[in-house]
Amino acid sequence: MGWLAWERFRCNTDCKNDPENCISERLFRTMADLVVSEGYAAVGYEYINIDDCWLDKTRSFNGRLQADAKRFPRGIADLSNYVST
Repeated sequence: MGWLAWERFRCNTDCKNDPENCISERLFRTMADLVVSEGYAAVGYEYINIDDCWLDKTRSFNGRLQADAKRFPRGIADLSNYVST
């Protein structure tokens, strides 16, 4: 089991006007912390799923998908490491 942002946050990428509810590194870190602190991890929740709307509008110089640097300033790898610990 796990938590998925889409059901509640859809594709809200407006972090300027709605920082508490936009798809961002902050949101996923907060939700990962809540899954643990509110006891969901203890009853089997294992995953924090990044569904949609995390991408930058352009690809990297070598054509790869990349996270929006404003909303995910440390990148997806760092976020993954945070959630895994």
